[in-house]
Amino acid sequence: GDKLRMRSLTIKSMNREFTIEPDGMLTLPVLGRTTAAGHTIEELQAALSERAEGTVREPDLVITPASLFSALDEFQ
Repeated sequence: GDKLRMRSLTIKSMNREFTIEPDGMLTLPVLGRTTAAGHTIEELQAALSERAEGTVREPDLVITPASLFSALDEFQ
């Protein structure tokens, strides 16, 4: 599946790459499972930042694509 790279100054366990599971879910330390499918990176970042605020002050989450897969990837 697609991979996302996450960075946070306050949640060190989030500083790595995560793979979106076949069911469209993302399992994260501290935050648990969340739906990634159907959301832009900006929407996902905003939702996870809001969710993290209940756990830590100023989570400062940044999400970037690490690798995105599609049927065309097989031919590159």
